[in-house]
Amino acid sequence: MNWTELVDSQFPAAIVLLESMAEKSSPYSILVASSLGTVVATLVGNPFDVVKTRQMLGAHQYLRSALGLLIHTEGKRVLLSGMRPALISGVAGNACYFLLYESLKDRATAGVGQLGYGVTAFFSRAAAVALLTPVEVLRTRAYAGTSTAEVLVYRGLQAQVWRDVIWSSVFWQVYETSLPSDPSSAATIASAVMGGIAASVLTHPLDFLKTKLQLDYSLGENPLQGLQHLWTGERTRMFTQGLTAHCLKSAVNMSVFIVLYTHLRSIFSNA
Repeated sequence: MNWTELVDSQFPAAIVLLESMAEKSSPYSILVASSLGTVVATLVGNPFDVVKTRQMLGAHQYLRSALGLLIHTEGKRVLLSGMRPALISGVAGNACYFLLYESLKDRATAGVGQLGYGVTAFFSRAAAVALLTPVEVLRTRAYAGTSTAEVLVYRGLQAQVWRDVIWSSVFWQVYETSLPSDPSSAATIASAVMGGIAASVLTHPLDFLKTKLQLDYSLGENPLQGLQHLWTGERTRMFTQGLTAHCLKSAVNMSVFIVLYTHLRSIFSNA
């Protein structure tokens, strides 16, 4: 038995998966397009993440007030805090995520219809976030201006997994089902904005919890208990504090990313 026959006999599922990816779009084009798109989107969206995190920690309620306070007290460079871990987690996470998502979504939709977009996004994001939670913890602490001398790298893992997989499921379900068959750039952006806002509104309490867990080690790790604790202390703030920045970041970030990703993927697929 030669090496090809051995691999085919031992890893048939992997072979089928790679073949389906090759037929649709090369892994190279997906990696390059997702990486370049993530870099630009992160540069654009990072200030919103910084403001959102500070608002969750008790800064001014309104976006403009929080932004003005941050720049006045810490300078404009504060808006770039956390950029390095954001780029690392974003590029690596999206590379993993889109390789899985693009290779599996057609099969999922063939099996369960349009619900397959959300199902595929759920499992693809779960795989990506499990790999990159340590970097996400560092990013959150950098946004908050907290020392990283003592860091529990998997702190808030459960809350982050649920936040990310639900966010991705909602975003891609809304985006894919609202997108016309032959979309213009305007239609692509509109679908991305709708998906980003819908996903952010629905997952904001989990994002609030994830941020608190990664900064306050006195809280327990159980997400349900954590949400109950937040409700007791924060009430409606867990639904509203930082929500505007969260929605703006998602809308802007995903609009920039999707437009770049689709165009770059087409260019590199034809290269």
